Amino acid sequence: MGINIQLIKQGDGKEFERFVHSYRGVGENFAMNMVHDRGLAQEIVQDSFVKIYVYRDKIDEHLSLKSYFFTIIKHKVIDYMRKTKREVYHSFSIEGTPSAEDRVLKQEKNRVLNEQINGLKATYRLVLYLYVYQDMSYKEIGEVLGKTEGQVKALMFRARKKLKSKLGHALSDYGIYGMDGSVNE
Repeated sequence: MGINIQLIKQGDGKEFERFVHSYRGVGENFAMNMVHDRGLAQEIVQDSFVKIYVYRDKIDEHLSLKSYFFTIIKHKVIDYMRKTKREVYHSFSIEGTPSAEDRVLKQEKNRVLNEQINGLKATYRLVLYLYVYQDMSYKEIGEVLGKTEGQVKALMFRARKKLKSKLGHALSDYGIYGMDGSVNE
């Protein structure tokens, strides 16, 4: 059962607590991929939860709560980077994605994928991260990045093309293309 945005907007503490419990880990991983400091990532996510709670009556019910949350995190990271003059989206890493079956093979694939993704432009890295590891739709990614769905599709196409040229084989092993070679939409 998903998080009920209406209950959060009405100030339901238990529903907000469910939201925090459900999204804290993925939010911290998302922030961590941009700031590379666990403590700072936790602080940014905590501030993001506070902002959502304080301004809960302004939540747009037509947006996904997950994309709304990730948008707030992204803006808080950008604000932090501006204040400290650090580069946003410096590198990419896969956090918390262990596989129960065939862990060693999965880790090697992740290492190779991380290496190749780190060589891409920052925007491509972020689009791939949100799509592959946060399982966001193009619409949700667009909400997070402030882009149209068409712009996100174009970014994904370019990012996949770059990765395919770097990896030299089908990207289905990494969840970026479907098993039949078609694009996951």
